[in-house]
Amino acid sequence: MLDLGLSPKQARRGSAYLLYFKDGASAEDFLTRIGAPHAAMELMQAKVEKNLRNTINRQVNCETANMMKAADASARQIAVQQATAGGRTHFRATCGRPCACVWNTRRTACPSWRSASTRPSPNRD
Repeated sequence: MLDLGLSPKQARRGSAYLLYFKDGASAEDFLTRIGAPHAAMELMQAKVEKNLRNTINRQVNCETANMMKAADASARQIAVQQATAGGRTHFRATCGRPCACVWNTRRTACPSWRSASTRPSPNRD
């Protein structure tokens, strides 16, 4: 096998010894050279299917994460719009942007609460 460029690894399981290949390409080459091209093709097909499933799962996970981010952003925007429409807007003390915590607008409800009348002027330096 070494003459063919194949270098299998050896392991012992109980009283039995076995040879194995670390990479799939070596196993495919070995199966082809010993006259089992159908088994080699099945191995290749299994690798392609696994790769395809992994790619699809990554895409679905990415799209799901993006949709969740968009839904969260939309919910925050709607909350701010509803608070603004009801005249209950309060602003973050750190940056002056509207705060999205509209579930309770008492002064103690939001640690960053500041009334609309104390909102910083955009012209201030």
